Amino acid sequence: SEEVELNTISYNTLISALGRAGEWQQALRLLKDMKANGVAPSTITFSSLISACERRGQWQHALKVMDMMELEGCEPNTITYSALISACEKGRQVDEAFQVFEKMKACGVTPNHYTYNALISACEKCGGQVERARGVLEEMRSQGVPPTVITYTALISSCEKAGRWEQALEVLAEMQQAGLAPEVMTYNAAISACEKGAQVNYAFTVYDMMLDAKCAPNTVTFNALISACEKSGDWLRAFRVLDLMQDSGVEPDTITYSALICACEKGAQWQRAFKLLHQMNKKGIPANSFTYNALISACEKGERWKEAFIGYSLMQKDLCEPDAMTFNALISACTNCQQWQRADAVYLQMKRLGVDPTVVTFSSLLTCYERSGRFKKAFEIYDVMLQKGISSNSFTFGALLRVCEMSG
Repeated sequence: SEEVELNTISYNTLISALGRAGEWQQALRLLKDMKANGVAPSTITFSSLISACERRGQWQHALKVMDMMELEGCEPNTITYSALISACEKGRQVDEAFQVFEKMKACGVTPNHYTYNALISACEKCGGQVERARGVLEEMRSQGVPPTVITYTALISSCEKAGRWEQALEVLAEMQQAGLAPEVMTYNAAISACEKGAQVNYAFTVYDMMLDAKCAPNTVTFNALISACEKSGDWLRAFRVLDLMQDSGVEPDTITYSALICACEKGAQWQRAFKLLHQMNKKGIPANSFTYNALISACEKGERWKEAFIGYSLMQKDLCEPDAMTFNALISACTNCQQWQRADAVYLQMKRLGVDPTVVTFSSLLTCYERSGRFKKAFEIYDVMLQKGISSNSFTFGALLRVCEMSG
């Protein structure tokens, strides 16, 4: 085979290739090999190593590489700092990202649009720090760096994470006024912001804008629209979105069906929820715990405790792990039909599986015992609740008051 000369360029080439392949640890080991062979690393070497760490979200290792770079006397450049900020963004370390940014400016290195976009994305990933993200956009403009589609998309996503749907729409309008064409991810972020804010009509307005712009919607688009319908309690509209989705040739996934079943739960449409689960099985789309929780809740809302337990049996058969929401819905289903023995059995199974009860669990049990005239058990379960350090809410308090009145 052809022999490759061991020099800085050949090492940098291999480190970059390993980074692109996601082999960040091998890339770091190659730095040691490089030094052992007397080859001096360069700014490109360290930038490539930081990029390798960034691709895998290894922000701590990326910071260590920067420390090594400074010890070697190599000057970081815009690419180096941008990659390091991006590594912090991937690791959801927004404060670290801004510290690196301030150091970058203090060292006289000029940020570019990659730098600013990574900072705004860091704000988005850490709970949607909108004011901070806005500040980055303003600085970007003041430095003569034109915002890109990615900039605005990240800012809209920040608004979505922070539950600020109005600001998300303002940023979308601002973007269009700047002459930039939103992409599918941009529209999806805006629709999701409307969905989080329970603004179903605005979600559909953005969807119409998307179609007018000849931007093809995808699974994420339709899932957000279905969730918006679910939050507004409009299960019929949610099903119309499914029709739109299928007419567009977009395949539904687990999230689609789970959101639809949630919409059925809001409308107590337990039969439709079971039909959707059947469709999922037929299409080979896996259900998850969220899907089954929505199904059981739909049965609970429809006062069908037997069907709720059928849903739970299917959940077990599908090896989906139940959680507090699962058991709370089952207990609630028992409460509606005064099946206190079954509620007892659910609570015992919950304990056996190591699932921690919540205030909702105890509120449902108290109501179940109260409706069934099991006042002694109501007082006992209230004692358990207090022993666990769980504070009462208005439902718990109301149920206990009724027990006191009826047992007195």
